[in-house]
Amino acid sequence: MKTMKKMMIRWGIPALLALIFLLFIIRINDVDKLPLIERGGQTFEKGIVTQILEDNMTDSGTRVGEQLVVVRMTTGSHKGEELKTTSSAGYLFGAPCRVGLHVIVMQSVAGDSVITTVYSQDREAVIYLFGILYIAVLVIIGGRQGLKGAAGLAFTFFAMVFVDIPMVYRGYNAITVAVFLCFITTLVTMYFVGGPTRKTIAATLGTVTGVVMAAVCAALFSVASGIIGWDVSNTLILAFAGLFFIMKKIAQQISTFTLETELTLLR
Repeated sequence: MKTMKKMMIRWGIPALLALIFLLFIIRINDVDKLPLIERGGQTFEKGIVTQILEDNMTDSGTRVGEQLVVVRMTTGSHKGEELKTTSSAGYLFGAPCRVGLHVIVMQSVAGDSVITTVYSQDREAVIYLFGILYIAVLVIIGGRQGLKGAAGLAFTFFAMVFVDIPMVYRGYNAITVAVFLCFITTLVTMYFVGGPTRKTIAATLGTVTGVVMAAVCAALFSVASGIIGWDVSNTLILAFAGLFFIMKKIAQQISTFTLETELTLLR
């Protein structure tokens, strides 16, 4: 009877909560996604810089204006072709091109006419490489606990994509959503590491309390400084939401390390 009760606490309740959370995700993602800007005929493709026809490097070592380069397209309707394109030195898009650099190309096609410009450097391979290395180090050093931590990170990424973005898109306050997401991801990560114990609950509550306090302070600062998030100059509100999430991850890692240490000493 006791074994059955333990199994219910260990797996039954989490399974029920996971089902409710899954239904919640399905519900908030059931929304018509309207394009903010009409981009008919415009796509983002990948390519490799093969030539630098005109550089924009000045004698002082800074870049001004545009580069004229040749890019061999590796995706899209013009895959395999070499296209002349420009790369600006602006802060919104563009990249300091060099031969062999992998880039993202913004491509507009209208009939036989093709207009291209370098949007940014293609960082996909680097992101995947460092992600794999980070998880590998976690598993090598932490063993089973490291694997659980990696599962917690995977869940956090899943929650950011399928919970954070849809809720903000639906009009919910970005800071409130960030705090909610912190609570969910902290609870799941702590459960992976420590299981259904009082220490897990205490670590979760401690982390979330710190995040809530930070959110309240940021909300007050937002009101006092007039940041509302409705125009370009106020998009820093998104940085606030990201900052809370980073603070939460730091606090979570500290709590996780403390919890793992205590569990090791108890063994």
